[in-house]
Amino acid sequence: MLDISILTPIKNANPAYFEDYEKQILKIVKLGPSFELIFAVDNEEDQTFQLARGFKEKHPDLPVKIASLGGQTGISRSRNACMAAAEGKLIWFADYDDVFCLDGLKKLFDVALGREDVNTFCGKIERLFNGKLEEVDHSLYASLDGKVVDNRETIQKVLDFQNIGLMRFVFRRSFVEQAGIEFNLNVSPMEDVEFLYRFFSKHPKLLVVNALVYRYVKHETLIGWRDKWDVLNPRNPSRIIASLAKSCFLDSSFKI
Repeated sequence: MLDISILTPIKNANPAYFEDYEKQILKIVKLGPSFELIFAVDNEEDQTFQLARGFKEKHPDLPVKIASLGGQTGISRSRNACMAAAEGKLIWFADYDDVFCLDGLKKLFDVALGREDVNTFCGKIERLFNGKLEEVDHSLYASLDGKVVDNRETIQKVLDFQNIGLMRFVFRRSFVEQAGIEFNLNVSPMEDVEFLYRFFSKHPKLLVVNALVYRYVKHETLIGWRDKWDVLNPRNPSRIIASLAKSCFLDSSFKI
């Protein structure tokens, strides 16, 4: 069995970003563990599919799968398709337009592969908005480094760090499958939040690694992003569902 499945949903991919992603992936797969790469594309007619197929053809020694959604769309559907095709012991989501940190990823992967008693592992992220690095207090990670956290309030603090950040987590695939955890198709753009709260409601335990694993790159202003998605509106349905998932996590007696 392969060690790690790298899951990358892509849609309307910018070729320049994809070229950078390809260069980064080729370095990641040399970190030591065995990898497979899984793309999810909306259909086989657009440029995105051609980019994925071109990657597969250029690198025949790297196991690459392309899951086509047959014209259906949505990041949740794409991520679910990636998970369904995965065969690695661990799964890691990697967006094609972010910046990955090799030393941190190696540490995170090595720790995750060495611990079979934990089903999820978490590293750190940084965020870049319009080229400016956001200043963040990383003391929480320093205090928890190498520790298995099973206190829901502490896990909540980790989840709140940098507004979730799905790509700092590595999950044990067998547990995700056995627990039947998928991304909710009706919660965009809060699908990451809802997925993680449901995951930890079923398994409130993670191992924290004080290592920077990726930089999240945002090319719009934060205010513009919030206005676009209206995620701060308390009546936004996706926000309501994500809040319910959070309530279930923080209070295990609360059911929906």
